[in-house]
Amino acid sequence: MGMDRPIAATSENADIVDRTVTASPDVRYCELLQTNAAAAASVASAVLGSFGPRGLNTALADGDGDFAVTSDAAAIVEKLDTKHPVSHLVAGAARTQGAQVGDGAATAVIIASALINEAVAQACVGVPMVHLLAGIRLATPVVLDFLKQTARASAYCDDPMLYQAARTAARGDKQIAALIIEAVRAISPERLTEDETFSLSKRVMARQGATTRLAPGLILGTQTPGERAPVSVPKPWLLLIDGDLAPERIPDEGLGTETGFQRHLQLQEDFAEDVRKLATVGANCVFVTGDIAPSARVLLEEARIFCVESVPASDLAELAAYTGGVPVSRAGLRRSIGELRNHLGTANTVARDPRLQAVYVEGGSGRPMVTILVGAATPEVLAEKSGIARKAAATVQAALRGGVLPGGGAAELAAVKYVRRVRQAAPDKYVHGVDCVIEALKAPMVSIVQTCGFSARQVEEALRADAQGRAEGWGISAETGRVTYMYDLEVVDAAPVKIGAFVTAVEVADAVLRISAIIDSDADTRAGALD
Repeated sequence: MGMDRPIAATSENADIVDRTVTASPDVRYCELLQTNAAAAASVASAVLGSFGPRGLNTALADGDGDFAVTSDAAAIVEKLDTKHPVSHLVAGAARTQGAQVGDGAATAVIIASALINEAVAQACVGVPMVHLLAGIRLATPVVLDFLKQTARASAYCDDPMLYQAARTAARGDKQIAALIIEAVRAISPERLTEDETFSLSKRVMARQGATTRLAPGLILGTQTPGERAPVSVPKPWLLLIDGDLAPERIPDEGLGTETGFQRHLQLQEDFAEDVRKLATVGANCVFVTGDIAPSARVLLEEARIFCVESVPASDLAELAAYTGGVPVSRAGLRRSIGELRNHLGTANTVARDPRLQAVYVEGGSGRPMVTILVGAATPEVLAEKSGIARKAAATVQAALRGGVLPGGGAAELAAVKYVRRVRQAAPDKYVHGVDCVIEALKAPMVSIVQTCGFSARQVEEALRADAQGRAEGWGISAETGRVTYMYDLEVVDAAPVKIGAFVTAVEVADAVLRISAIIDSDADTRAGALD
């Protein structure tokens, strides 16, 4: 089987001597692995400075001179110049984590980078990659089972842990955290926990110059009606149209014939009649996902009908749920007056705010709804503040669905004890892959501790506290640097965020570690291919 080779040292294998016999690694293959690990680490380094309770903001600039200030990892990696395939892959995973879960992008990147780095170190001293991957697969379900089983269920909005999760995600912003919890109280529990189409983070509306507050009903950040439209409509009847409010078109070649032109005129007249019918139906507010034809806008304004176009489909769905309306298509306007009346939604008020470029809908007769309005004096601060609010909202909704875990990297660190048990029972050839998972689980807390100005050695003290059989969830206080029970510090994260971040990290690490060559299609060459 070849000569025994030294194994890359970690805190987990210091007591093992030559338990695994490995072959000499290929030099070019090692160079490829190290380059890939460096590419992953470059993405992690971009988010490390803003990670944790003492993380700082990152200024993002582009070639046009525009810039933004943010601590959101998903926004940071979005601006990275990821030319290397691995950095592009890791950044894409962070964006996916942010889009699907709403938070945890930085955690996913940090764990993935640590996992890749540890595996590469082992592979470059001779541990076969196939054995490393097998060891990682052996440990992964143990971590996931631990995180799921130890999550503490949240007892809806009166549970103080829910507020703690919101405040942690909001980087300590108590105002934002309180608004999120207040919003939860105003929305039905079933909507938050069972409706997969509903996202609380999408109910965050950012407007420069606005006062940060919880607004009743819906605020639509869409194109407001023209100046001729009424400022507000009391006791509105809303008609929701999915599509364009425009006449059916005749192909250009058809207009060149007498028959086609006459058909065009007839369609125009039929459309005008459909629009005039809206007043007879009783609709005095029209919301359209597409465009409103100029001829239709004239008719609507003459009838004093409040009309809004370019409404996002998700907002139209929320309007329908909030007002009890049923959206219709353009063709649906041909229905009878009685049928159309059955599609109308109702509310107490619809109003426009030209200064904030927003439309307010309050007092809907359907499901209860609120909007978390976030304001700031400058666009840069507004982007950061609204991003924090969206993360906090996503975290709270995730906590309602899946419970909470200790934050500050404590949940991942607590899983180490159970992965070590897997290591003891694992075949020798898989031990080093399990070691990679153990080191990666330490990475979030190590990163936070270093950002706070403390030594990474203090993480081992928290690890010992977990190993001694005390309650799981020990971490390092960002204030004192001492080992502290994170639940006592009220530092918690949503369990689905933690679980999603770990799954994302393992998936991207597995994909990167399986790369044996990078092909430059332009030069038609292979970089780092095995001989």
